[in-house]
Amino acid sequence: MPRRDPGIEMGRNRLFDYLGEIKWIFKAKGKRAHWEAYQPKIDAGLLSHKLGGRFINEQTGQWEQADPTVRITAKRLHELHKRLGGTGPVLLVA
Repeated sequence: MPRRDPGIEMGRNRLFDYLGEIKWIFKAKGKRAHWEAYQPKIDAGLLSHKLGGRFINEQTGQWEQADPTVRITAKRLHELHKRLGGTGPVLLVA
């Protein structure tokens, strides 16, 4: 898959590690470790969580709630693009 901006050379794992370093997100502890946004970033409208659906855990046979997915809002996307050295325009896809 081609990158959207040739000025940015970073995959998913390095991106999440970077977002953790700059204190936008953190690795939550628990049964399933996952990334979560810091609450002040959510309150400021810069990041959000997309709530996951329920699923059956095949090992236990019990219904569980999926972990939330961190989303970067359009408000913050331009700042992140600049920090990562982006050179092309930021294209927002609906």
